Formats: sequence, C-alpha cells, structure tokens
Amino acid sequence: MKTRNLALCAPLLLVVACAESPVERSLVVDGPKTAAFAADRRHCTNLALNYDDGSAGNEALIGAAIGATFGALEDDLEGAIVGAAIGGALGGLEGSVDLEEEQRDVLIRCMQNRGHQVIG
Repeated sequence: MKTRNLALCAPLLLVVACAESPVERSLVVDGPKTAAFAADRRHCTNLALNYDDGSAGNEALIGAAIGATFGALEDDLEGAIVGAAIGGALGGLEGSVDLEEEQRDVLIRCMQNRGHQVIG
C-alpha cells in the first residue's frame, strides 16, 4: 500500500522539480531598463544561483525523520522506510522551494543595489 503511494508521488515531484526557477522568471521594473540591465542581470543571476544556506538538506532530514516515525507507528519497518522516503522527498522539495525564493530575493536586492528599479 505505502509503496504504491510512493510510486504515485514520484510523478508529482518530477513535475514540480521541472517548473521554472524563480530566479529565471522575468523581473518587474518600475521605469525604463538601462543599458547595463542585461549584464547586471547575468551577474546577479549567477550570484543568486550560488547562494545556498543549506536549508534544503535540513528540511529533507527533518521530513525523513518525521516520515519514518509516522510510518513506523502505522506499520512496521517497511512503513518506516517508505515514510522516510516520502518525508525526505517532501521535506527536500519544501527546502528547495524555500531556497529558490531566497535566491529570487538575492537577485532582486542585487539588481536594486546596482541602481535598477526592480520591484519584483
């Protein structure tokens, strides 16, 4: 039963993982874009993509621990393993989404610090 649930979750995780990154989305600017906008965008995008606070790994570990605990309570060792897998995947996904939003904030602040009127 739980193995089937894990198999059903896998395609959903792939769809979410393939979605466009917040850093790649276009920026909303209040006013005209200067001649340096494109070059600054490339630099700030690289800076943002290299930002990593390690939260995605922590979320995966926490999710795995919680999933394993609930899986073991409901079932047996197999339930704990499946629970850990599902919890780890969902926790990692949540951490990844949080990191991507933080990277978007880094991109916006970088562009603003270079004098661009980026509002989102």
